[in-house]
Amino acid sequence: MYAFLDVSDNAAFQHAVYAVVLSGNARERAATAAALYRQGQIDTLICTGSNVSADLKIIGRNETEGELSRQVLLQNGVDSARILLQNKGSSTIEEMQLIAGFLEKRPGSLVIITSSAHTRRMWRLRKKMLPRDRDIYCFGVPSERYDAHNWWNSEEGLIAVNTEWQKLLYYYWKY
Repeated sequence: MYAFLDVSDNAAFQHAVYAVVLSGNARERAATAAALYRQGQIDTLICTGSNVSADLKIIGRNETEGELSRQVLLQNGVDSARILLQNKGSSTIEEMQLIAGFLEKRPGSLVIITSSAHTRRMWRLRKKMLPRDRDIYCFGVPSERYDAHNWWNSEEGLIAVNTEWQKLLYYYWKY
């Protein structure tokens, strides 16, 4: 079930002018993006996401997911001048619309950084919404909370994989 979801381009990816760090799980996704930046594989990073975590609201903080990704990038050595903050997008479809609009105005290759289990849904939307004449990669970040090879052995893995299957079916139906 997990292997079907993960269609990452990690092995094929070498370099991109832009990287979009999708919202959700800012620590894992942005830390991976920062590592790719430090290795010279990414020139400019775009952080998306307008949602504010309910847990942050409890302690009186209102940082969006995009702002959290930006903080992680800065903490991991990314030059602030190389980060574009887009406090937009509260769902995958909205973030893909944002990416499509961004690509209309800017030439260059792009890598979308998301969770490994999220890559199949991303690729389906990419085919429908993004230009086919551009180099666009989907870099899947493995979860630190469960092992992809035995995801069913942890509650985090069960929730993540089952939720992604539900979202995949919903996106096939709706979009």
